[in-house]
Amino acid sequence: MLAGTLVSMAATALVGVYFVMGSYMGYISHLSPQETAMNQEAYESVARYLEEQDQLYMTASASRSISQVVRNISP
Repeated sequence: MLAGTLVSMAATALVGVYFVMGSYMGYISHLSPQETAMNQEAYESVARYLEEQDQLYMTASASRSISQVVRNISP
């Protein structure tokens, strides 16, 4: 009985996700080109920021010795 309940709940969740994704894809497909361009510009801006932060982190990590890094990680 428990297995049947769990299977039916999982099936219901999958159907729910299917409808939610269908609605979202419909929304995305009806976006105007201007909104799409603005979203793309925002994504590119975030990607540039993350790449810069990653580069700064890698530079800072490379300049430290292994013992300093281990001391910062240890509780």
